Amino acid sequence: MKYLQITLSNGQKWGVPVEMIAWNRAKHYAGEFGGDIKRSLEEDTLPLFENSPYDVQDWAVGNMNWSDFDGHQIKIADAPTPNFQAEWVSGQFEVIERVEIAMTPCTNSSQVIAHGYDAATSTLAVQYKNGGTYHYKAVPAKLYEELLAAESAGKFIHAEVKSVYEFVKMPEVPA
Repeated sequence: MKYLQITLSNGQKWGVPVEMIAWNRAKHYAGEFGGDIKRSLEEDTLPLFENSPYDVQDWAVGNMNWSDFDGHQIKIADAPTPNFQAEWVSGQFEVIERVEIAMTPCTNSSQVIAHGYDAATSTLAVQYKNGGTYHYKAVPAKLYEELLAAESAGKFIHAEVKSVYEFVKMPEVPA
C-alpha cells in the first residue's frame, strides 16, 4: 500500500493512504465520467497519481484536511505530538510504498517475537514482544545473516540495528 508521508516540523513522520486521496479526487471528478466514481478513479486519477507523486500531494493538501483520514494515518517516526492540522498545510510530503515482509518466529530472544528480511528493499522487519513491528531501512543482507546466527536476536538487534538504521513503525493490522 502506498502512503503520502509527511514530515512534521518536530521531526515526526506520518503517512496517509494514497488510496484515500485518490478516492477523494475520483469522487470530485466523477461528474466528468457520467457520475461513475470507479471510472473516474481508473481512467483519470490513478494514471495521474502513478505518473506524478506531486499531484498526490497537491490534491491532498489543496482539497483535504487531516481529519479526512479519520484514524487511517500511520505513525512512521516518533517525536512529540504536534498540531496535526497546522502541520498538514506546512509539512514536507513524499509518496512511499509499504513493504510486506514474511516473518519468521524468533526462538532465541525474550524481546523479539519474529523477524524477516526483504532483500529487494534491504528492509529488516522486527516484531517486538512489548508491542509494535518496525521496518529498518537500508540494512545489508549480511547483517541479517549475522542476526540469524546470533545467540540472542534481541541483543544483536539492540547492539547492531536499533541506533544505526532509520526505521518505520508499522501500523497494527486489524484481525
